[in-house]
Amino acid sequence: MNDEPKLEVSNGGRTVSIEIYRLEGETSWALDVIDEHNNSTAWDDTFKTELPALSEAKKLIEP
Repeated sequence: MNDEPKLEVSNGGRTVSIEIYRLEGETSWALDVIDEHNNSTAWDDTFKTELPALSEAKKLIEP
């Protein structure tokens, strides 16, 4: 008997990877969002901190 609870997944099971990164010694952050089909959306502009980059990524993935 399997007593494991069933998970409910948000966004219809859509999976994305949010990558916020910078080169060592740099001050600005880059943003790249990769979807479940390995399609990448990369921003040309950079961000002063990680928080604005994350906010921008959320705009892309939220319905």
